[in-house]
Amino acid sequence: MSDQTASFDASLVKPGTNELAKDTNWWGAFVIGLSGTILVIALVGWAVQALGGYSIPLFVVITAMGVLLCYCLAELAAAMPNRTGGLPSYAF
Repeated sequence: MSDQTASFDASLVKPGTNELAKDTNWWGAFVIGLSGTILVIALVGWAVQALGGYSIPLFVVITAMGVLLCYCLAELAAAMPNRTGGLPSYAF
């Protein structure tokens, strides 16, 4: 076994503070969007095999719940713009 130490990417922290940076670029948004798409495509086969036709309405219901969650998180982000860290930060 080799002795490996964890590296810390200091570019994620604002200079002179202990706060995380609140920005991303097009590549970050692309990767986040693509990961959700890949997850759904990979899951469809298993869900149809296990649940049959019931998996289609189940995907619709889960997607609607996800959209509602995104709207709630957007409202929290607008109400507390100084918070970074998502839902755990808002709960704290």
